[in-house]
Amino acid sequence: MTYKLFKELKLDTIETERLIQSQKYLPEETLYILESQSMGIKGPYTSSLHLLTDNYFAEVRLTGAENEFDVIDKSLLLNYRIKIGTQVQAVEQPVDATAVSDDTTPTTNPVIAVPSTRSLVVATVELKHTANFASQLTYFGDDATKWVDFVVSAYPISTLRRA
Repeated sequence: MTYKLFKELKLDTIETERLIQSQKYLPEETLYILESQSMGIKGPYTSSLHLLTDNYFAEVRLTGAENEFDVIDKSLLLNYRIKIGTQVQAVEQPVDATAVSDDTTPTTNPVIAVPSTRSLVVATVELKHTANFASQLTYFGDDATKWVDFVVSAYPISTLRRA
C-alpha cells in the first residue's frame, strides 16, 4: 500500500493498531495520511490522522482509551477555513547553573531550568461537511504553510460541494 505523507509519522504500537484497524473499514485504498496535532506540555503531538481515499476519508482519533474514527463521504465537503498564525508557548530552557550564579560553592546539579517562551507557527484547516459536522486539522512548525499546501493537495478546493 502506497500513500502520501507530509512527513514521517512516529506512532506507538497502539496508534499503529488504530491506523491499521480503521484502514480495514475503508472501501478504497488509502491515498493520503494527514497528521493533525495538538499542543501538549512538552510540545506538539499527533492527536489524529485523516486517511483519504478517492471518495472517502476517515478521521482516526489517537487520544483516549478506545479506537474511535469517523468515515465521511468526501463529496459532503462544503467549506474550507484556513488559518495560519503564531502561538506562544511557555518552555523551560536548561541552563548551566554555574553560568548564572555568583556562588563559588560547587553545586550537585549544574543544570537548572529557566522559564522562557517560544513562538510556533500554527496552521489550522477546518473542513465543514454539514451544518452540524466539521473536521479540523492542526499543525505546529515552521513548515506550516507547506503543510497547508499538502492538505489542499489531498482535499482539493475544486471538490467542494456546490449547492
